[in-house]
Amino acid sequence: MTKLLLLVLFILIPLTSNAISLNELRNNPTKYKLVYSDSSGDQYVDNDTINVIRYAPPYYVISSTSYLVSYEYNVLSELHNTYFYDYNNNISTLLEKTHSEQEFGSQVTQYAGIKYKTNKITIFNYNGEVYQGPILRNESAKIPKILSPAYESAMYSFYKSYNTYFNIPSKIQKF
Repeated sequence: MTKLLLLVLFILIPLTSNAISLNELRNNPTKYKLVYSDSSGDQYVDNDTINVIRYAPPYYVISSTSYLVSYEYNVLSELHNTYFYDYNNNISTLLEKTHSEQEFGSQVTQYAGIKYKTNKITIFNYNGEVYQGPILRNESAKIPKILSPAYESAMYSFYKSYNTYFNIPSKIQKF
């Protein structure tokens, strides 16, 4: 019976070790950086997970784990993301390439040099108990909207990797 109990505990340890709670995100600002906040949620990036996968200027690939807190659904989602950067299409380069404000605005809203894909999602309640997942995703890279949670996580991951901004930061983006 003791061996069975130890086996069950041994099996459960990996399931609980990856759990994250809302309090842990809020109370560890050096580990979890708040990169986005609005009335419906927050997004944090785990500094310990930022990993440069490709450094081949003008192309870069970085992975990191972010946590999206949804106040509407009372859950937080752990997102394992990969970000793809193309410096030939960042905002500064587009500003030089375009001939009018209208053309620049159109180009930037279509693609500002960043794409991302979410590889795995796990959903927790605020206490860190797994609600759903992990869910593996096999999707194509998407273009995030500027100033969206995915965009802010990509910008922060690049900044932490290279100590420079990929795109010109907004007033709220100063990391």
